[in-house]
Amino acid sequence: MTSRHSYGGVPVTEALAEAPNAVHAVFLAAYPLEAGESLASFLGLPESGEAVGSVPPPEDARELFFGDAAQEAAERALARLTPQSARSFRERVTTAGWRSTRSSYIVCDDDLALEPAHQERLAARTDTVHHLPGSHSPFLSRPTELAALLDRIATTG
Repeated sequence: MTSRHSYGGVPVTEALAEAPNAVHAVFLAAYPLEAGESLASFLGLPESGEAVGSVPPPEDARELFFGDAAQEAAERALARLTPQSARSFRERVTTAGWRSTRSSYIVCDDDLALEPAHQERLAARTDTVHHLPGSHSPFLSRPTELAALLDRIATTG
């Protein structure tokens, strides 16, 4: 089983097609995109112009990504955020590997970074859908609940 969070769902979408030993993918508030889709196109963002350089973490990253995490954990996570390639938002995936590998989606019900309505659309692409209360990063704010859910997914699908 492989689990990916947020943007990590994009490269996993591509990689699954070339991973014959993968038996189950879990998308945690992530992006299992369709072939030909980009992060920007899914979100309805402009795709014109040249995608060069990088995009810094948002100014309100604490609230967006770690809203319900303990202060110390959020500060450690914030310190590790780095700019992301502008190209990564507009590059289209060439294959939807989640179509050929069993997959589950975990919707974070109070997520401000990837709205639950978007997550529900993405979750509909997977085989099973699960919900966790809380923000975008339950591995910081609800690690015990997340671990129990991942265990349940691994043992029952």
